[in-house]
Amino acid sequence: MGFNLNFDEMIKNVESVQGPLDNKFGPDPRFWKISRNDKDQGIAIIRLLPSFIKIDGKESVTPFIRVYRHNINLKEYGVKKFYDMESPSSIGLPCAVSDLYKELGKIGTDESEKLKKCIRRSTKFISNVYIKKDPLKPENDSKIKLWEFGTKLKDKFQLAAKPSQEEIALGTKPVNLWDPVNGADIKLTQKKSGGFYNYDDTQIMTPAPLMNFASGDELAQWIRENTIALDEWLEPDHYITYEEQCDKLRFVFEGSKVEDYLKSIGSFLYGGKPQPINETQDTIQNVNQITQENTQEIPTKSIQKTEPEVTQSNVSDDLDFLDEIW
Repeated sequence: MGFNLNFDEMIKNVESVQGPLDNKFGPDPRFWKISRNDKDQGIAIIRLLPSFIKIDGKESVTPFIRVYRHNINLKEYGVKKFYDMESPSSIGLPCAVSDLYKELGKIGTDESEKLKKCIRRSTKFISNVYIKKDPLKPENDSKIKLWEFGTKLKDKFQLAAKPSQEEIALGTKPVNLWDPVNGADIKLTQKKSGGFYNYDDTQIMTPAPLMNFASGDELAQWIRENTIALDEWLEPDHYITYEEQCDKLRFVFEGSKVEDYLKSIGSFLYGGKPQPINETQDTIQNVNQITQENTQEIPTKSIQKTEPEVTQSNVSDDLDFLDEIW
């Protein structure tokens, strides 16, 4: 025969264009997550890696990308359905959940405030990571995966690259953790305290090359060939449309007291006129407005947004918990 009808090879052809079939409705196999032992603690040694993305058609380097995720849980209203989706506001597109939240804020009644508390937004950061040592799952050792982490870890990593003047005066040297040559390994430690997981004991090791590269071009080629592209989270097609968001919200609210309430206030979800909203404190910069920073030899880009800070001391940095609430 002029072509291969081996079943395994045929499946590989499908997966090469559509992704792993067995994981279609399960965890994304591209992502790594720290494992916890019988004491509910996790430990691993990792190395953060930069990634290439396209900005205005040009190849650029980024340490991570930021993605917002919305969760609506209405168990207080006796509703068993829920909403849990990545938000198109991550790249500056309109978001129905954001609009609903703001609409409720303009109403300002006890009932609207109660409903607002059911709407949560988490912020996750996605980066390529080289897994040096994963004691509980050694099959991950020496592999490159995607990794999600929260704001507290992101701030810790950025602080290493940009220590305060006081720390510099005490001898602290900047370390760009996303630099494979001049960066450092991270001893990642996760534990539970006060009912929440945290990475407070995470340590940054002594700076050392991940591996030796003959030139900057060789380094760039290694990154390009071995890291996983992050561009999909910067594409509009990655997110559901505004109309689809509204449909999903109406499905969640269908037949409940929440639906009755939203109809009574003339919510935009049910044909009412949206409440006037002041956007000055919630400006989202488009992906094309990302500002570039140069740290050591690796240029890094990050998506910036003005948003309220989480002030609770017991906030979890484990993304199983939605740690950033409006």
